[in-house]
Amino acid sequence: MKRLYLSILYVVMISVLVSGTILFSKSQANINNSAYSHKINPDSSGPQTRSFAERDSVKIQNERTARRQEKINVSNNAAKLDLKVYLTEDNYGLVTLKLDYKLGGRPVTGNIDAFQMKEIRNIFGFREKYRNGYDIKHMLLNEKMKRLYFAVEGKNEDRFYRTTLYSYDLENSRLEKIHYDVGVFKGFAITPDGKYNACWYSASQQNIPCNEEDNVIVFNCRDNKQIFDSSRDMARDKKYLISGLYVYSYDFVKWRDNHTFELSREIRAKDGAEKAIKKSLLFDLNSRKVIK
Repeated sequence: MKRLYLSILYVVMISVLVSGTILFSKSQANINNSAYSHKINPDSSGPQTRSFAERDSVKIQNERTARRQEKINVSNNAAKLDLKVYLTEDNYGLVTLKLDYKLGGRPVTGNIDAFQMKEIRNIFGFREKYRNGYDIKHMLLNEKMKRLYFAVEGKNEDRFYRTTLYSYDLENSRLEKIHYDVGVFKGFAITPDGKYNACWYSASQQNIPCNEEDNVIVFNCRDNKQIFDSSRDMARDKKYLISGLYVYSYDFVKWRDNHTFELSREIRAKDGAEKAIKKSLLFDLNSRKVIK
């Protein structure tokens, strides 16, 4: 009886030892898999598991091969800066706006990802799906202030687009959103001294055709503050003050000097019963009034 008891005890101890060894081996394997699961297998064609920091770091993005890339034209480019801008999408679908330029003769690379500028997230895919919108337009360099201005068109709203205006500081690598509206943006115009930037666009309240109007806004390029808005700062003609019956539309013509610009104003009856009244105006930013 005693011998039988010892035999059973021996079998139980061996079973416990074997089970413990197996559990310990699985535990170590799980730890190892957890520690290294973020590493990417370059030979694998399936979806990869990557850590958040690694997936979205600029360094890792730069190491990947671009799946799609397009060069964006920069107006008013300068040989000294030699700015080149590319919109790229890597093999994992991450989109980056890449800027290569020179400052003081040394090469500089700036990267703007979808966390900084959400409008570019899946921008190539949205283009293919919706056909309209999802584009970067009117990129203009202000050489004197070392700033880059551009418009990012998003979703199409009937005839207009959800559009955001951006400014990028080349010296400090800082992106700033300066304006948003639903409209069709037509361009930027910088003063000869680089201090002011005018932008003009068409918009329509609630997308009603008879409400369509052109608007002009002006920014101070030192701090990107909006200092003029034609819908707010232009006085209404007393003859056409009847609320809701007329549309005041302003189009930018050109800068006359570093603080005076020419506007084309159109007053239009919403019902189309009257002929549109057009007039050329000069606005002075120093005195903040129409001088002609």
